[in-house]
Amino acid sequence: MTGGYAGKILRVNLTTKAISTIDTAKYEEFGGGYGMGTAIFWDLAVAPGEWDLKDAFDPRNVIPLMTGPLAATIVPGAARTSVCGLSPETFPTCEFWRGNLGGRFGTTLKLAGWDGVVVEGKAERPVWINIINDQVKIEDAKELWGLDTYETQDRITKMVGGRTRFGEEWQQIGTSYNTARPQIVCIGPVGETKSRMAALISGSGISARIGGHAAVFGAKNLKAISAT
Repeated sequence: MTGGYAGKILRVNLTTKAISTIDTAKYEEFGGGYGMGTAIFWDLAVAPGEWDLKDAFDPRNVIPLMTGPLAATIVPGAARTSVCGLSPETFPTCEFWRGNLGGRFGTTLKLAGWDGVVVEGKAERPVWINIINDQVKIEDAKELWGLDTYETQDRITKMVGGRTRFGEEWQQIGTSYNTARPQIVCIGPVGETKSRMAALISGSGISARIGGHAAVFGAKNLKAISAT
């Protein structure tokens, strides 16, 4: 990392299935977290002028999940993941809003080489995003749809890296080895039904509830994002 940044932001379009990168340097002036996420939302969702920004469930809604430059350091509280985008919670007038969550997801995402994940579009069927360092795949989430957040994380952990308990033994994940479990942000059945109060959940119940962005995940048919 240079200056706290990994140097690239992951961009995933669920409609076209395109996976690409955004150069972090373009957004470094906005600091990180909410600043970067807001600037990216403007560039991808507002500036093109292709929609009226009235419906948070429109596939053109863009959801950035961003870390800050101090993520993956020893600075207390620096590992929070910022989430923003057009919010369904402020219905009937959907407004741009933000939330955040703690836990290990932001740190793990940064150590995997990414300063954030930007999700746009809508998948034809339920999917989840699998990030293992610089290898990113859009995976089928048919068997995950309908599961609660604990079951979802357990199932993805088994898919990605077995049932390794944190720090106890080396586990092969992709082509490398790790002692950590995958860190996952996901939705449960409430998010799947696009409840405007739904929360994004990571770990044992760490949540980003403000903004109702879990409902946007549901509208995009996105069950989870896993980082390893």
